[in-house]
Amino acid sequence: MSFLLVIIIAAAPIFITVSCIQVWHWYRKRKPRRSPLTRALLRSPGESLRRQVDDLTWDISMWLALLMVLPLMFYAAYLSQASLFGVKASALYMTIAALTAFGFSLCQLIRLAEKRRRLRQGLDGEMAVGQELIELLKDGMSVYHDIQADQFNIDHVVAGPSGVFAVETKCHAKLWTGKGKTDAAVKIKGDALLFPGWTETRWVDQARWRSRWLADWLTSAVGERVEVKPMLALPGWFIDIEKSSDVLVINPKNSRALMQKIKGTPLTAEQVRRITHVLEQRCRDVEAQEI
Repeated sequence: MSFLLVIIIAAAPIFITVSCIQVWHWYRKRKPRRSPLTRALLRSPGESLRRQVDDLTWDISMWLALLMVLPLMFYAAYLSQASLFGVKASALYMTIAALTAFGFSLCQLIRLAEKRRRLRQGLDGEMAVGQELIELLKDGMSVYHDIQADQFNIDHVVAGPSGVFAVETKCHAKLWTGKGKTDAAVKIKGDALLFPGWTETRWVDQARWRSRWLADWLTSAVGERVEVKPMLALPGWFIDIEKSSDVLVINPKNSRALMQKIKGTPLTAEQVRRITHVLEQRCRDVEAQEI
């Protein structure tokens, strides 16, 4: 088999795929169309995580494609040595090089897949909490998602006559030991969350300081002091509060009932209007894609 033919066989699948994508992009640019939407969209629950998941999905596809063609590429290189240089490479060295490259690519693929799994779990949690918070619209509350801040985001913000609430979402997997409800219960002792088998002490404080950032930003944006109540949502977990703190830890399935009982700083209709206006302006930044 000639050297040129081996290279063509190895590179053909990648070349054809890339060429088809380029031709498609060229065709779309020849007949440009624009979205009928003339206004940016509001951020949806987990918007930041969704974009990261999409990027990782593309990266994973590239590494997977590389893994599929690596053996053929190394085999082509091995066969071409004699034709190109007149010297036949050691089969052992080529095998070691191929296995090293394959192992590295496989490790990268596994690392990205695990990262995507964690992000997808977080995205599912934020979507679940966002869907539960929609029920608050019945009580005259407004709900916004994925508010972008200084190098972080606030998962959900609820604003209405009963006050402003910053909701941080944490979606943590459950252990399965066959103990039923015990496996799905978390005890709250101040800032400590006692899950089955481990204790988390950072999440409550994270919800607290992010709500402070939101309070400071809203105060600056509307021109008067705005108080924000911090909340931590743990979708799918039974909440057992032994010692409460200023951060309310909730299961979002009960969010409407809790909001009716727990009040923040009451707001006038004018205050609500100004607060919801600046919140909407901040999170209405999702541009419609070209058609």
